[in-house]
Amino acid sequence: MDDFKFALYLGISLVPALVLHEYAHAFVAVRLGDPTAKRWGRLTLNPKPLIDPFGSLILPALALILVAARGMLLLPVFAYAKPMPVDPTFFKNPRRDMNLVVLAGLLANILLAFIGGLLIRAGVAGELGTFAFAWLIVNAFMFGFQL
Repeated sequence: MDDFKFALYLGISLVPALVLHEYAHAFVAVRLGDPTAKRWGRLTLNPKPLIDPFGSLILPALALILVAARGMLLLPVFAYAKPMPVDPTFFKNPRRDMNLVVLAGLLANILLAFIGGLLIRAGVAGELGTFAFAWLIVNAFMFGFQL
């Protein structure tokens, strides 16, 4: 049961990790002058328009099944969304601004991992500690995968 619970915590942590990562990309792109993400309905915290059938559902589900079946085996549990529509011709400085859009998603996952790390460092135990560990792992893998 603990293995299943840990896999469930990983799956729950994966949703905000993916959504906030993509939202950060869209938010920065829009702030820098590219309305494409907003026009396509991607500047949202709703996961539905972001879902890629394989990358957001099947791939993470397979990894979570393996985690649930084999215990706290730390497989790289991550997901990816549909590519964020960005048109660099809207940017004043396309090269710099594209880098900022990319870095925004990475920064989102680092900040989320930092929150999990703070909870662990604060000494939380029990279910909250296990969830904080899952949260940290998911966001660290998301950061590494996106890097």
